[in-house]
Amino acid sequence: MKKALFLIFAMTLVSVMRLWGQEAKTSQRDQPSRYIVGKEEQMLLPVNVLGLVQRPGQYLVPFRTDLISVIAYAGGFRENAKINEIKIVRSAVVESNSGIARVIKVDLKRYFEQGDKTQIPQIMPDDTIIVAGTARQTLNAFMGFVRDVLVVAQLIFIIDRTTRD
Repeated sequence: MKKALFLIFAMTLVSVMRLWGQEAKTSQRDQPSRYIVGKEEQMLLPVNVLGLVQRPGQYLVPFRTDLISVIAYAGGFRENAKINEIKIVRSAVVESNSGIARVIKVDLKRYFEQGDKTQIPQIMPDDTIIVAGTARQTLNAFMGFVRDVLVVAQLIFIIDRTTRD
């Protein structure tokens, strides 16, 4: 029984590692940043929105879209989003040919308090916007993970006990 459980665990781990490796290979992009012409010949640019927003994903947004509008496209912030430290990872191709992406930190909380629009950067093609969670959200996610691990451990223990009897 223990050998069977170990074999299942090992096979699952190998599968996850393979998928992770394939994902890393496909995420590398060999092409430069791009603009896309949409309906009515409107210039669109691809932007990735990750983290604590309602609908993370890749969006095609109009040229000259600012950060707040992109967050709105993604459905707005989720509870426990850390709005005082939004990160924009700017593609190295847009910034320079150095091969190093630039990270821009934006404090939207300060913008909402002061209303200074100059604090909000324009979005460029292939920008990745990352909305992290607060410490409370991280703790909640960790505790959820621990709970799930304990449920699996308890299930294994019960199966092991019933097979012994």
